Amino acid sequence: MTPRQRLQAVLEHKVADRLCVDFGAGGQTGMGVCAVHRLRQAVLGDKKWRVKVTEPYQMLGEIDDPLRKALGLDVVGVHPRKDMFGLTHDQWKPFIMPVDGTEVLVPEDFNYTVDDNGALLMYPQGDSSIGASAKMPKDSFFWDSIRRQEPIDDEKLNYLDNCEEFGELSDADVAHFVREVKHYYNTTDYGIYMTLPGLAFGDTALVPTPWAKRPKGIRLFSRREDVYWLRCLTIRSSAACFNIFSNFRGTSGRALWRRFCLGYWCPARRAWRVLRR
Repeated sequence: MTPRQRLQAVLEHKVADRLCVDFGAGGQTGMGVCAVHRLRQAVLGDKKWRVKVTEPYQMLGEIDDPLRKALGLDVVGVHPRKDMFGLTHDQWKPFIMPVDGTEVLVPEDFNYTVDDNGALLMYPQGDSSIGASAKMPKDSFFWDSIRRQEPIDDEKLNYLDNCEEFGELSDADVAHFVREVKHYYNTTDYGIYMTLPGLAFGDTALVPTPWAKRPKGIRLFSRREDVYWLRCLTIRSSAACFNIFSNFRGTSGRALWRRFCLGYWCPARRAWRVLRR
């Protein structure tokens, strides 16, 4: 079996020739950059190599192709153009992990400050002129979102304020995903794990929107009266899932879609099952 066939068999609940293995193709299967750094040095022995942080919120390290091949992995990831802090990954710069001194590479707009306790403060879209959206304690390996909810006026609440992250994909985003999927599909035999933005409704890391400069709506669901908003958002996010998946119809082809591995919450799963029909 090829890696792609192996992943497809597992997704269809069939017996594969061996266990299908994935490290790093998505945020759910990622590995901390410090661990990837040590693993890569142990397996490939390149002491000068600096691992890229491909998912800065969790500080996950890139499993590049040489390491993927050395480990015998089966899945490759296709990621959004922008990460959870709204940063693009076109350019890179050095960064030292405060917790253990590991030297890594981070996106060019990975801008932070240090508070009086030694914790790092991260800014949405790299804009340090506004309030920080996440904090990394000096003894931590990853970031925690900072709650930035404005005072709530129940008379003026609009559930659509919580739907900014559930919009349609731009033409640039669609082109990016199609280009990456076709590249891996045509040049490798890996299974393809694509992470689409706006489909993980209910993920507590996403509710505070660490990528948004000025988040609107309820960003801390802690009151009984917030249940109504949760119901509205569930309906809205389900509709967004249909719209996002529909963006790809006739663009990348059914042959590619069958290779996608989705790890999202219920609205995305429902939309996916309907569209596959």
